[in-house]
Amino acid sequence: MTISRLELSLSDTNILKGVGLLMLLAHHLFYINNDLYDDVHLAGGHSFIQDIGIWCKLCVAIFVYLSGYGLTVGAMKTHGIKDVKCFYWHRFTKLLLNYWLIWLLFVPISVFVFGRTFTDAYQSYVIPKFILDFFGIINCFGWYGYNVTWWFYSCIIVLYLAFPWLYKLMEKSLCVFITLAVVLYYLPSPLLKGSFIYFACFITGMLLCRYKDSIKITPPILWISIFAILSVERFFAKDIYLYDSILTMALVMSYKSINIPTIISKSLEFIGKHSMNIFLFHTFIYYYWFQDFIYASRKPIVIYLLLLLICLIISVGIEF
Repeated sequence: MTISRLELSLSDTNILKGVGLLMLLAHHLFYINNDLYDDVHLAGGHSFIQDIGIWCKLCVAIFVYLSGYGLTVGAMKTHGIKDVKCFYWHRFTKLLLNYWLIWLLFVPISVFVFGRTFTDAYQSYVIPKFILDFFGIINCFGWYGYNVTWWFYSCIIVLYLAFPWLYKLMEKSLCVFITLAVVLYYLPSPLLKGSFIYFACFITGMLLCRYKDSIKITPPILWISIFAILSVERFFAKDIYLYDSILTMALVMSYKSINIPTIISKSLEFIGKHSMNIFLFHTFIYYYWFQDFIYASRKPIVIYLLLLLICLIISVGIEF
C-alpha cells in the first residue's frame, strides 16, 4: 500500500521543526543526571528520563536534515544556483540577523544583570573569541562560545557554505557526492568536526528532496517498527551520528505515513515557527539564569512544560 510521495510542504517543515524543538528541550534538560530532577530507574540500570534526554539528541539531525531539504527545494525551483554570491548574501543575512537579534538581547542582560562576564565564558583570548562568537563561527576553531549550545550555528554555517558546491556535485555525479560525504564524515579533524559529523544528515535531506517524486512511502506500521528498532539499537551503537541519519529519515517517512490530529499538527507548527528563537535563547533561561527555578519541582513533566511555556511566551514577545 502506497500512502504518498515524500514531499514536505512549509507546514510539514514547521511541524517537524516543532518536533525537533520539543526534543531539543528534553535533551538539554535531562541528558545529564545532575540530581536536579527525579528520574525513574528501570531494570538493567537504565534511568528512564535520562535515556529519553539522551535519545532526544536526534533533534540536531532533524534540524540539519530539514536545512539540507529546504536549501535543495530553493535550488531546484531556480534550476540550480546560478549566483553563489547572491545565494550566500540571501542565506547568511537571514541566518545572522536572527542570531544577532538574540545575541544583542540576551548576552548584555547575562553580563550586566546576571554577572556572567566574557572572561567567565571565554577564559582566555577574550577578544578574538568574542569576534568569532559574534559571527557564529567560534566552534569551527575548536572553542565554545558565550552560549555553549550555539555550537550548532558554526555547524550550519559551514554546511551553508558547502551547499552550492554539494548541490552542483549531486547533480553532476551522485556517486562522487555520496563518497565525499562519507570521507568528510570520517575525516579526523578537531576543527569543523561538528559540521563533518552531520554531513550524512545534511546530504540525506538533499537526496530525499532531489528524488522526492520517485520515493513512495510504505505502510505506517513498517516505518514505525523500523523507527522503534533503530531507536533501541541507538543505545548500543558506537556510530550514533550515522544512525541519526537513518532515524531522521525514518521519522520523516513515518510522519508522512500517518494522519496527525489537526490540533496536534497546528500546535507543532506553531512551536516550529518559534524553534529558531527558542533554540538560541533557551539555555539562558534553564541554565545560566533560572536553573533553580526551572528545576525547583524536581518533577520532569513540570520542569519540561515550565521551560516550554516560558520560552514560547518570550519568543512570541520577541516576534511581536
